[in-house]
Amino acid sequence: MAWTNLHNLMYYLFGISHLTNAKVSDEEKEAAIKIAKEYFDESAEFESIYREVQGEYLKDMGFPNHTKEGWIKVQKQTLSCAKAFATNSPGDATDNISFLLKDTIVLFKSKGDFSEAEKKMIDSLAKHWGVNKDWLYDGEIEAEDNLDEIIEDYLVNYNEESVDNEMSEVKVTMEMIQQGFNGKGLFESPDGSRYEGSFKDGRFSGEGKLLWPDGENYYGEWKEGNPDGKGIYNFANGDVYEGDYKNGKRSGTGKFTHGPGDWEGDVYEGEWKNDQKNGNGTIKFGGGKFKGEKYDGQWKDGKRNGKGSYHFSDGTSFMGIWKDGELVEKEVKLKNKNTEEESSVDKIIREWNSEGIIEIKKSDFIHHLSIIFPELKENTIKTMITTMIVNKRTRTYYHGCKKPRKCSSEIKYDFLYVNDDNYLTKYEEDKHGLWEIYKRNDGKLDVRLFS
Repeated sequence: MAWTNLHNLMYYLFGISHLTNAKVSDEEKEAAIKIAKEYFDESAEFESIYREVQGEYLKDMGFPNHTKEGWIKVQKQTLSCAKAFATNSPGDATDNISFLLKDTIVLFKSKGDFSEAEKKMIDSLAKHWGVNKDWLYDGEIEAEDNLDEIIEDYLVNYNEESVDNEMSEVKVTMEMIQQGFNGKGLFESPDGSRYEGSFKDGRFSGEGKLLWPDGENYYGEWKEGNPDGKGIYNFANGDVYEGDYKNGKRSGTGKFTHGPGDWEGDVYEGEWKNDQKNGNGTIKFGGGKFKGEKYDGQWKDGKRNGKGSYHFSDGTSFMGIWKDGELVEKEVKLKNKNTEEESSVDKIIREWNSEGIIEIKKSDFIHHLSIIFPELKENTIKTMITTMIVNKRTRTYYHGCKKPRKCSSEIKYDFLYVNDDNYLTKYEEDKHGLWEIYKRNDGKLDVRLFS
């Protein structure tokens, strides 16, 4: 791995979060990548480099063990990377370190709060690097502390707790497992794998981490010896899965990011069942000839199956039906708002299904349109769809449907029909019957099948 100035920045941002809070949140990861994009070209592999830096940090720390020496090493390396980044970046190094410290405030605040520990760290770094704290942020400047003392106090407190934890843990043997060991412990398998965490009835259960000799590892929740619940699985080839498990398989919702290889940078986020993409999900292509494109829709057994929308990198898109990964129904093209004249919502809906080919769940249709046309408010889409459903009583609340009348395909508002399963399709009188808007005895409007 060639170490670059982007690696310096990422290591610092990851390290300062971990050193201050003993963990790095998803919000901080997203903020770190966003900060990095302000300094480096968009074409950089930010996600991949973040993973590389995370691995180096854990290696420097001595993962899966936590020793005082390891913490001191990553503390020094974190500050060293900050200095290297400031020195190797364009412009004055002093100015660069000042702006980096301001970025650190943004990083800490990405979680929605700004803890006393984080403020103390910022103030200490400001003193250490000679940065004016009035310039950094508004607010009362508290008493200054020595940076080395703060870091040392933190390391002492943390490692005293770590030592206590290690003393309370037991080195678990095969005999203890066979006897149904309960508690917290460390088990080293003859195959070289290593589990550290909670046991119940001799099985991995609760929270724990398992590390294989090739570097593959899982950290998260366990039940009866299998990953079960929330967890993160780092594959030996660089792939990463973060999400739900059930009985040792990816099931629920989760995010799968491909590492180096033919699919590097591709990210699937959505529903899973039995280790396969199943349900609704979105895949974004990060490289190759499909770079910048994405599919958002239904999946079955790892393949696109059912209704979905496909988005090209130039902004154009279409909706259709897939089976076993192949598009099988007519492509319904949707206009690209960047290159076409703006269309009214009712026109967009009619273009979507002008020939009545597709049926789609109402909630899915609203979701797809809100992605394709982000300038449209979701409530606007919902209202127009409701107005156009001939067998929906609430349509009478809206313009174009406030008077008694027979429904007709010649009227632009009489376009959709919803079946018992809440799926939408094009309204056809021969198929769905003639509907009408009529006035009830109480004087209120309603809808009914006329014939």
